[in-house]
Amino acid sequence: MTIEEVWPVPGIPRRHARLIERSERLGHGGFSVVLGLSARRVLKLTCCEATQSLFDALTKQSVPRRVRRHLPRVFADWGECATDNDGILYRGYVIERLFTARELANMPALPLNATNPETRDMSDQLLDRLRTEKTALGNARRLYTNQEAFGCEDAVGIAELILEAQTAETAGAFGFLRDFCRHYKAALDLEIAGNILFGRDLRLVLADPVTAPM
Repeated sequence: MTIEEVWPVPGIPRRHARLIERSERLGHGGFSVVLGLSARRVLKLTCCEATQSLFDALTKQSVPRRVRRHLPRVFADWGECATDNDGILYRGYVIERLFTARELANMPALPLNATNPETRDMSDQLLDRLRTEKTALGNARRLYTNQEAFGCEDAVGIAELILEAQTAETAGAFGFLRDFCRHYKAALDLEIAGNILFGRDLRLVLADPVTAPM
């Protein structure tokens, strides 16, 4: 299932409503829609309670910098601000804009861009890092379980393996994700395309790493 259309709920600030109505849709899935706000920020509308809880946690100053590095930067919480054809409510979060390897390599604001022949090398390096990361995360998952669907206990175990192995660039975030999944009864969600992206500073980011357990 994917979300075809969302629109603002009555009573929210007019500026927020206009942005929801007029902003370019950058992506969508079964539980969220991403709208472009600027070159550096997007609005993520999500009805996934696990993602909402994660973004709420990331707004707190107590989250260590090492953990934040590989999770999305959350700038604002718009609360329940959108709905869809089924009457489901979506909370809106202003977060940093994230990119695929090819999008990042072609950004004119970076030292290498589409007019530079070395861009291909940069894109390849980013793709290599992404493949290495997915392999490390996939290996931990396979060591823990071969099931296609898994829940909170599996998420905790997989996160512990990744944290212990330290072969993934994002390993520093998994102590936090382990405790988060245990506390909120959430599952990890790292194998869907687009859930591991890049920030403008070239760091790997777990764009939406949790979901409700299946």
